[in-house]
Amino acid sequence: MLFRLIAIVLLALSASSVFAEEPLPATDDPGTYQSDMYYNAMLRSIDLDTKRWKSFSRSIESGPWFYDTQRLKRNGTKVTVMVTVFPHPQKTEIYKTVYSDHTKIREIVFETEINCKKHTYRQPLIRVYGYYRELLTELSNNNHGFSSIRQSTTIDTLRSMICGPDKKKRHR
Repeated sequence: MLFRLIAIVLLALSASSVFAEEPLPATDDPGTYQSDMYYNAMLRSIDLDTKRWKSFSRSIESGPWFYDTQRLKRNGTKVTVMVTVFPHPQKTEIYKTVYSDHTKIREIVFETEINCKKHTYRQPLIRVYGYYRELLTELSNNNHGFSSIRQSTTIDTLRSMICGPDKKKRHR
């Protein structure tokens, strides 16, 4: 019995090493393939109610972004909305300012306030969750003021969806 187990393990190891040595076509970049593989697996693992959460941005660098359509609150020209992002598992470094041990991040939820008229925003509350849905950290930014929204950014895309189209072209 032990001999069969050893034989199976050796056979499995030798078969995988042969496969690993097969050259990739010249156009394939192994790093890109693996990144896509991890990104696609991460996308499949997202469990959000699609009737409640609407996708508004998706990039392999920063991950897919969603906003909560049921908790959207309007107060004059200001809109408050919950936003969540699922960072690419191998590209979490861009979020290290939110959580220093960024490799543990699975999901980040931002309470986002947008002033539609002034094209400004702030994020007074940020929650970072790990791979076991545990809360890694919660950051309160109530003391920070509003920042300008730069054109063609993720927050600008969100602004155009929840505030509606601009009545006139913005000038810089």
